[in-house]
Amino acid sequence: MRAGPSHRALGGHYGWNIESYFKLLKSAGQQVEEWEQESGEAIARRLVIAGMACVTAWSLQRDPRPAAAAMRRVLIRLSGRQMRHEVESTAPALLAGLEKLLAVLDLLEHDDPDELRRLARSTLPALFNSA
Repeated sequence: MRAGPSHRALGGHYGWNIESYFKLLKSAGQQVEEWEQESGEAIARRLVIAGMACVTAWSLQRDPRPAAAAMRRVLIRLSGRQMRHEVESTAPALLAGLEKLLAVLDLLEHDDPDELRRLARSTLPALFNSA
């Protein structure tokens, strides 16, 4: 006989997390079925990164601190997703916002924000002209 809780006893809690993880990987975030890596090593590396992103989204979703709530609002805004009135955030929306936040932070790390604004205004004037 095995020691520890039975699979059935754990199934409710861990089963939900596993199903949520697969949903994030397959359709609600990472689109794993569309990956085109050609080696097992490349797939493994990408799975590690995707897993870290999923854990980050889940951790942030459950973090009760005010700073975490503020970050959830930022990520939801960046995600472009709409939440039902009673729902503050979802893991797929946080994951989508996290992806965009990381891209923006990388851009700001390498480019001057004022220069980006000037470039956008000069090449995309319709976005900046008021009616």
